[in-house]
Amino acid sequence: MNLPISIIALSFGTAIFPKISKDIQNIQTAGFESSLKDSIVITLLLFIPIFYLFHFFGEEIVSVLLQRGQFTESHAKTTADSLMYFNFGVIFYSVYLLFNRVLYGAGLIKQLLIITILGIILKITLNNVLVRKMDYNGLAFSTTLSYLFFFLSSALIIFRNFKFKWVLISLFEFILLFGNGFISLTITNYILNDFIFNGLLFTIINVLLFVGIYLL
Repeated sequence: MNLPISIIALSFGTAIFPKISKDIQNIQTAGFESSLKDSIVITLLLFIPIFYLFHFFGEEIVSVLLQRGQFTESHAKTTADSLMYFNFGVIFYSVYLLFNRVLYGAGLIKQLLIITILGIILKITLNNVLVRKMDYNGLAFSTTLSYLFFFLSSALIIFRNFKFKWVLISLFEFILLFGNGFISLTITNYILNDFIFNGLLFTIINVLLFVGIYLL
């Protein structure tokens, strides 16, 4: 289930790469910083609802998409549990892909290589530790922690090299959008509270209503 999310994040990062590459030629100007801030906001706007959907409707979504044939209800629950651990890293990974393009476009290849090598070492180490204790969930959780490392290390390098002041603004945007997601989820649950039916139709209504309220 992490593959579709990764593809979405990668596709979005690739789509905005030409603009970042163009703006990075004027890296000392406010234009590039503004472009990066806008890209972060768009990324958060897209991936925060994905986080909420998979966190609160994960089992239903997995059941609808995968539960058929030999893929039983217990398999769906196991997959949804692992997805919940992985889900925490989705936002970190999506923003990191933006930072990755910035570092690449700015010619900071050496720093990017170091981050990648350290991230791989961290992932292998965490796999050995967490899988023993948490089984498949440990594998997903180690991925999330690796994404967090990539995000923090690349953000630090960008800040040290460019002295951008977008951090606090982006944090404020994150809080607003995350709060919007929580409010949207609360309203969705309130509206559908009196409905007692389950199944595919109810899951679709839940998802569509949540997304609709979130985008208002």
